Amino acid sequence: MRFERISRVVLSFFCVSAIAEAGTVFDGGAPKIIVFTSGGVQLGTASIGLPIEENLAGPAEFDVFIDINRDGTFAADEQAVVSELSYSEGSVLTVFPIQFEKKRFLKKLLRDARSRIPVRVIVSDFAGMEDENDFRGKRVEWDIGEAFSYEPGFIGGIPSSIVAGNALLAGGNLKADEKIFNDKVPDLPPRAGKKNECVPIASANSLLWLAAKHNFMADMPATTTDLLNELDSDMQHSNQGVAPANFLPGKIEFTNRHMLFLDNKKIDAVVTDGLSDMWDKILAELKAGEDVELVIDFKTSPSGAVTASHAVTVVGAHSVGNRKWITIHDPITPKGNDTYKVERNGQITGHPLGKGFGTFIISESYVRTKFRR
Repeated sequence: MRFERISRVVLSFFCVSAIAEAGTVFDGGAPKIIVFTSGGVQLGTASIGLPIEENLAGPAEFDVFIDINRDGTFAADEQAVVSELSYSEGSVLTVFPIQFEKKRFLKKLLRDARSRIPVRVIVSDFAGMEDENDFRGKRVEWDIGEAFSYEPGFIGGIPSSIVAGNALLAGGNLKADEKIFNDKVPDLPPRAGKKNECVPIASANSLLWLAAKHNFMADMPATTTDLLNELDSDMQHSNQGVAPANFLPGKIEFTNRHMLFLDNKKIDAVVTDGLSDMWDKILAELKAGEDVELVIDFKTSPSGAVTASHAVTVVGAHSVGNRKWITIHDPITPKGNDTYKVERNGQITGHPLGKGFGTFIISESYVRTKFRR
């Protein structure tokens, strides 16, 4: 919720995670305010990474305030994260985009080069329980220029100009609340000297998770480097990225060569009267026990020209009423579970690269009974 009055409240227990004492939701580390740059130039976007100590039993609600004015108080208009829901894994950052109601506050935050800034985090459940903590947030700059570049027509490039998306309330008919989360999914970083490798990295995250889950790690390449090198070759990766037409065939070629019991498929988003079904299709695949790689197209509007594309690994999807979120592992962000609201038109709000729309997914199901080609 967007708070009108901010008070200091710390209750004696936190219901969602069944933690006995207040304060133990956090591991004592400082939240990270992540400012995204490319070649040293700010992209105009930022996220906040929260150090959660425990695996929460269900999606919890997070509200975050940043003392932009540095006056020792947290005003309502300094709320940077408003009632965002996310799963959390112990020792892995829980990450949200910073989206102030007043856009000038984000600009002010980006201009503030001081290394520390006061942050208040409130974690709550739907039974009225809260765990509130104040921190000195640590500012870090995260440069993606060595890993990604603008390459139209390929998955992996970033837009030459960033267009920040406005947060909108998700629409559509109310459905039952949903929640699904795959824990222990790898979150591989970009490799030095390998630009625009997001498609192989997103695929490797999924394959390693499936191999551990279904006990076929012995059939996989010996090292992560070998795995990525093979996927690069199969998908015809270059420094421009991977052509969309090579994503699924490359995944199938890898699967067949290693004789893995996986069924690979591409599922496109369908938009009807402005309503995208991408989130629903992601949810269905995750609930079926499948891994999911999502391709995000960046453009100024749902019908606009695509300026760049990017691939991520989806690890969770959840909803409350008509609000929907996904949680992803993204090779261009620091290691953590990045959660974004998904709007009715398929827009993924607050991504550091700008206004992105879910376009298609690649998913794999484990089919031990027979080998699929």
